[in-house]
Amino acid sequence: MLLTALRAGSTEAADVLYRRHAAAALSFARGLVRTEHDAKDLVQEAFAKTISAVANGNGPLENFPGYLFTAIKSCAAEWWSKNSREVPVEAGVLDATHGPTHDDRLHRVFDHDGNERVLAALQSLPARWQSALWYADVLQEPPRRIGPALGIKPNAVSALVRRARAGLRDAYANMLFEESQGVVNPPLEDQLY
Repeated sequence: MLLTALRAGSTEAADVLYRRHAAAALSFARGLVRTEHDAKDLVQEAFAKTISAVANGNGPLENFPGYLFTAIKSCAAEWWSKNSREVPVEAGVLDATHGPTHDDRLHRVFDHDGNERVLAALQSLPARWQSALWYADVLQEPPRRIGPALGIKPNAVSALVRRARAGLRDAYANMLFEESQGVVNPPLEDQLY
């Protein structure tokens, strides 16, 4: 009866539905987000979407709470997707926790391709950076799977991999620079191949 009234445009029906289901919705939302403020925002957004859907002729014909809880989960998933971007992390936190990944496959990759400089540059990096690069660039693992392996959150993985890549570029460039110090104007072809 309330849903029928809401479909007909009754704001009183929307108010009754809100008062009837707000406490349960808030309790459910608290299990999905970290703060009380976020839970309240999530409930408000889900209610607005649900009531708008019903008022526009969509949404549930019955079982309003089931539809509302699904809307809460959907809103939470949208938030998680938006908030799963990189988050700045203190440099020391990422470098100090776990040791290197010892894996002979890395040596086989570089031995096969003959990239001794790249291997040397990689081995000059901190063990933590080597592990992050191995998981991200060689094994092509996403941050959500690398995080548990390194004991950090996925957002921290993204920051760590970005720093490790920059470190590898710098180490490689420094190695090339040091090698060039002993050579007078090396031919460009020799540096490209």
